[in-house]
Amino acid sequence: MRIRSLQDFLAGLIFLAFGIVGLWIGRGYQMGSASHMGPGYFPVLLSGGLLLLGAAVAARSFVVEGQPIETIGWRPVLCIAGAVFAFGATIERFGLVVAVCAVTLLMAVATEERRWPEVIASAVVMSLFCIGIFVFGLGEPLKIWVF
Repeated sequence: MRIRSLQDFLAGLIFLAFGIVGLWIGRGYQMGSASHMGPGYFPVLLSGGLLLLGAAVAARSFVVEGQPIETIGWRPVLCIAGAVFAFGATIERFGLVVAVCAVTLLMAVATEERRWPEVIASAVVMSLFCIGIFVFGLGEPLKIWVF
């Protein structure tokens, strides 16, 4: 048998790996039943679904011809990781608005196809949206602004 789609094969392996890790972590939790779910019920169910999905995607890689894997664009990867780090580093000290704006600006740097007026508008709208949802809607005790 020949792997025709390396992307599908590797994606299937990733799903299988996450499913196995989920089952391993959830092995010590009590399952319960469908009507009285224990703490291990949902993780084991989800991990089983990942195993099935991974097997299906990996099996598909032997049947369907796929495109070759392209080289990794490191700039987007680093910007996404940096945005996650920036959010964690700024949320408590500087507040939600600064954290969301930092994430939005770092995400904009990840691509060459950005327009700064749209990025700034997006940062403002996302900040207002997050304040509305998390602070007012869910009542989370988040600092909104630096002061």
